Amino acid sequence: MISHKHKFIFVEFPKTGTTTIGSVLGKYSDVKRNHKKDSLYRKHAPPSTIKQLFEKENKKDEWKNYFKFTFTRNPWDRMLSLWSFIAISLERHKNGTLKNIEWINSCIMECKTFKEYIKLTADWPGVNNSLFHFAFDKDEKFVDFIGKFENLQEDFDTICDKIGIPR
Repeated sequence: MISHKHKFIFVEFPKTGTTTIGSVLGKYSDVKRNHKKDSLYRKHAPPSTIKQLFEKENKKDEWKNYFKFTFTRNPWDRMLSLWSFIAISLERHKNGTLKNIEWINSCIMECKTFKEYIKLTADWPGVNNSLFHFAFDKDEKFVDFIGKFENLQEDFDTICDKIGIPR
């Protein structure tokens, strides 16, 4: 999410509280993310994509003046959260309440256990992207602050103070 008024960029590292944080920041954001594959600014966009968006808006280097932040999470906790999310989505698909599951690779559907899932997805980009993918653009540090999921409220308070919105 991007706010030109409050000069912030929230880089959304998956399964680190992005939905919760996004629900709070949404009312302050000028540029909201979406889930469309062909969108320049989709949810969980890496820094390189965010820079492209600024270039498209003729604001090539303005992103440097924004407070940029992301959150991280214990890697095993994060993978378990993703596995649970996939399992819930598959159930919703089976009972007809979720129609589009393109993002769930057919191989993942074959996994019966968390252990099988970890073995299968260990080297898959997108599923196991590291924090580096969301905090850096190539070798250049992109974010100014990395909050921890385990300290979500405390770190989010720091962000609110920095960007000038109520805690």
